[in-house]
Amino acid sequence: MVGNDVFLMGNEPTQADTLYQKLSVNRETGLLATVFTPPASIEEQVFLNVPANLLSWATANGLAVAPSGYDAIASQQTNPRVQITQPGLFAPVSGQVEIHGTAAVENLASYSVQVGQGINPQSWQQVGETGTSAVQEDILAEWDTRGLEDGLYAVRLNVVDQQNQIETAILQVTVDNTAPSVAISDPQPTSSISAGSTITLRAEVSDNVSVDRVEWWLDGKKVEERSQAPYVALWQATTGKHTLQIKAFDSAGNEGDSEKTHFSSTEIIARANCFSDSRDGYTIKSNLLEVSYVFYTQPCIEKTRPL
Repeated sequence: MVGNDVFLMGNEPTQADTLYQKLSVNRETGLLATVFTPPASIEEQVFLNVPANLLSWATANGLAVAPSGYDAIASQQTNPRVQITQPGLFAPVSGQVEIHGTAAVENLASYSVQVGQGINPQSWQQVGETGTSAVQEDILAEWDTRGLEDGLYAVRLNVVDQQNQIETAILQVTVDNTAPSVAISDPQPTSSISAGSTITLRAEVSDNVSVDRVEWWLDGKKVEERSQAPYVALWQATTGKHTLQIKAFDSAGNEGDSEKTHFSSTEIIARANCFSDSRDGYTIKSNLLEVSYVFYTQPCIEKTRPL
């Protein structure tokens, strides 16, 4: 049924109607289709797009609402002669990506590699050249992901034999060309530290996918590396002026560098009038050493040696 709506001039809709949406569904499971859903089982259905807080009401009243789940995601690679072996399923990738695998069916005519965006791509783009010679666990194509939107992509290998029979292998990867964000929270820029004391080198790190490791570079040399939060390193200060930079790497190989922080460590040659309460303090432990800190009950008088 086709209907025509009439609107007063100046009151016409200016945006597309988003109340209803057309989605691809596996008719057998009732779940949203993915790149792994058999094409013969996919059909398009129209659903009411209701806010989350009204979902229970819509369901109770028999309204057609979109499925909340997707078809099972699995690597469709059953033929050892038609396989993608690198990158792995859901692996994060960035930059120029080599796609390795095997295309070696009997009476091979050609093979090609295609990529599509999303969990169920609506369009595919070929990467690399069409091959006509068998490949056994080697490079099938190179894919330049630079400039692509971050997110999930499907990679599909199509292999055609002389009888025009097609076999495919499909996997999904996560394109991540966004470097981690990293900042130094301790020590503060231009701060002065007592030589011989143990200080905390603290980093604030975040990434849109996952952080692989964090490195501390002091005066041009790597002094610490950690792969898990909290990203804190302890360092025994030496006399002089110092420059600290912290580098973070994500699981796709992107690198993010902090701004350089400059600080100095001075040698204390005399201290007087320092009294502490041993009940007031705290302890930091790491795999390198254990350091206890106490708070002085009144200001110390210290004399330092000029740098």
